[in-house]
Parts: sequence; structure tokens; C-alpha cells
Amino acid sequence: MKKYLCILFVISILFNIDLKAQKLFGWGRNFDGQLGDSTKTDHLSTVQIGSETNWFQVACGDRHTIAIKSDGTLWAWGRNFGRLGDGTTISRTSPVQIESGTNWSQVDCGDMHSIAIKTDGTLWAWGDNQRGQLGDSTKTDRLCPVRIGNESNWLQVACGVWHSIAIKKDGTLWAWGDNQSCQLGDSTKISRTSPVQIGSDANWSKVSCGANHSIAIKNDGSLWAWGNNYNGEVGDNTKNERTSPVRIGNETNWSELTAGGSHSLAMKQDGSLWVWGRNFEGQLGVGTIKISTSPIQIESQVKWSQIAAGLTHSIAIKSDGTLWTWGENYFGQLGTGDTTDRTSPVQIGNGTNWSKVACWTFFSFGLTTLIDNVEDSRAETINFNASPNPFFDEVNIEFNLTSGNKVSLQVYNLSGSEISTLFEGSLDAGTHTYTLEGTNIASGEYTVILTIGKERFVRKVIRVK
Repeated sequence: MKKYLCILFVISILFNIDLKAQKLFGWGRNFDGQLGDSTKTDHLSTVQIGSETNWFQVACGDRHTIAIKSDGTLWAWGRNFGRLGDGTTISRTSPVQIESGTNWSQVDCGDMHSIAIKTDGTLWAWGDNQRGQLGDSTKTDRLCPVRIGNESNWLQVACGVWHSIAIKKDGTLWAWGDNQSCQLGDSTKISRTSPVQIGSDANWSKVSCGANHSIAIKNDGSLWAWGNNYNGEVGDNTKNERTSPVRIGNETNWSELTAGGSHSLAMKQDGSLWVWGRNFEGQLGVGTIKISTSPIQIESQVKWSQIAAGLTHSIAIKSDGTLWTWGENYFGQLGTGDTTDRTSPVQIGNGTNWSKVACWTFFSFGLTTLIDNVEDSRAETINFNASPNPFFDEVNIEFNLTSGNKVSLQVYNLSGSEISTLFEGSLDAGTHTYTLEGTNIASGEYTVILTIGKERFVRKVIRVK
């Protein structure tokens, strides 16, 4: 496996770099202000949205965008008519705060509706409700967030065009909204205006909604899908519509997933990326425009860390922090600086600090951390190494001090959250080794920060299963 030995030297600790800080970038279609840069000008390349560096998550609808900052506040922009949740129907070309709370934790967007979860586990929805996609037992549009039910144990939510699916903390799966294509998975074609449980299993862990299909992963790493399958987007090697979840293959090592308009992407625990479904615009990224009714691997020698599927394009981040896009590019949604479609992944810029991506109808977003992966030849002077890297059970972090000094050694995930402090205090001269256990952390990329006196060094380590 390739070792990603990425080192950064920051001149002084006085710079006070916040690993949780993330910049927001957008590109593509902007006719309704959905990029949030205070204009309605399309952008063929990435453009930073505002100057804030505290964005945490972003979700894309048809022509609107919802995002959460690291302080837990909720923001929206783009075409409105209720889908922004600010109590008006006025469209916005720059972010406007939704309510005054600081306890929002997760959000997703449908074409014209939005759903979010607060830190207390309550579920909220707003926007268009003509198919019951808000789940409040009505078909009444909502200009502000309304609470869905009385439960406070919601874990994750996903939105399709006119349907919604969520997982509770007990692992049960729930769905509501339009069901004409069986996208709810309740073995019927009956639309629902309030959440209905899908099956009786209580081991669901992740879910994503396409336009009219849905895909999910269980706790055992198995992959499931249902709904419309005209283009093979279910992935069960047929084009048969599925009214309830069907298992895709026999593997038990699936870790991430995302559903697009009529295509799907999923990652395995080893960082490999698999795609299937519609491909007429090249959104599968396999170098052709031929559809695939079952998962096929894309770029077999590459490890990926984040993925997002739009209506007809796809975006992904490799484990080295670089950004790649492919598929339809009519409005510049790939960020390549032109409007040429791509049938294979193409790198966007030279940055190596991309952390999250999101996309839907003709526009895209990405988040970057403030730490970039820059080669630093000085690393050799302190022998700052991680071995094995990538690692399975544990990785040994080693460095050498030529004299005694104050030292801290901390580990962060790509969202900027600290997951471990391996050491903090004073050390004598010599070689020092500390071990990061992989047992309780997910597969993916992590940032190890070594601070010696007033100097900082950064190394990336890859956890695989």
C-alpha cells in the first residue's frame, strides 16, 4: 500500500490553528443564489463562500443549500418558497441563519424540502410537503422548521426528491413521503405523510436517498437497496423495481455510501470505491457511458475517504486529501474551469486538505481544513514517522528529540475533532514511541499533530480494516 507521508511545519504555536475550522467552497450553477457567494453568477471553478472558517456540514437541494457551522447554528441560502426555513419565501444569495439555536447536528436536503436533527435527537423538517415528505402527518408546506413526532432518538436523516428516510438510535429504519417508485421500502407503493418503520430489523447504521431509490448499510457492513431500478441504481444485477430492501452482494465490509439521481456510490472499509447505475453522463467515472446494474470498482489502486453523488455527477476525496470529480458538467458543477463532461475522475486544483463534499442538481460544495498536506524535509531531522501506515490494529508514532522539551502528541479526524491525546508534558532527549490503537476508531484518514516547544509537525495516518 502507498504510504501517505504528509508533513506540515507551522512556524509558531502562536498561529493558534484550529483543527475544527473549515472553509466552504462552491461551484457550478448559481441562478438562484444556491452557491451563497452573494451573486447569481455560475462558477466553473471553486470559489470560497464568505470568509468564515467554522463550517461543519453542508447539504444540497435542487436549488437551495443548508449548512451547519461548528457552533451548532443552522444556515440556508438559494431559492426559497419555504425550503430555506427562514419564515419567508424570499430567495437568498448569501447564508441566512435559521432560528437562533446552537444545537443542530445533521441536515439533508430534498429537491424542495429540508430535514435536520438537533443534538437532543429531535427531528425537524420544512419546505415543500405536497408528497408528505416532511413527515408531519400533513401535506401542508412549512416556512419554518416543525418538529416531527415526539421522539428524541433520531440518529441520521436522508432526503430524496420527494421522500425521506431516517435511522433511530436503536438501529430501526423509518421512511415517509412519495412512494410511487417503491423508494420507501415498505413493500407497497403507498405514499406516507408520517414515518413508517421499514421491516423489523434494528441494525441499520447509514442511509442515503437518490431521486427515487434508497441505499443503506447495516451494522454488519452489508449493503442494501430498494426503489426505482430502471437504470440499475439498486445494484442487484437487475432492472427490477424493488419494494423492500434487497441485499447487494455478500460482502460485509461496506463503510460509506451516497445515492445520486439514478446512480449510486459506496466505499468499502479498505478505501475502495464502487459505483453502479445510470452512466449516460459519465457519472460512474469508469471511462465509459455504459450503465452498470451491479457495483464495479473505480480506480482499483486508489484509496478514497469521502464521496458525494449529484443528479448526474459525482465528487470524491482521496485519502491524500485531494479532490476529484466526474460526470455531467453543463453548468460547471465539476469545478474543472470548463463545461466539458468527464467520464473519469479529474483532479480539482492542487489542494490536499479537502475534508467533506456535497452536491446535487448542477452545483457542488466542498469543505477544507486549515491544515494542508505540505512536504517538509525537516521531518527527517526528528525522524517523525508512523508505522505501519496504513495500519490495521495499531500504528506506532515515533520521533526523536535532540534535547529536552515540552511535547504534545494529539490525533484528530478529518472533521477536526480530537479523538486521542497520546502524550502531553515534558520529555528528555532521545527517541520516543507512542501507539494509537485502531480498535475503537473507524477506517479512514487521521491527522497526527506533534508539537515540540513552539513548532508543529503534521502526519497523516490511514486506518483500514
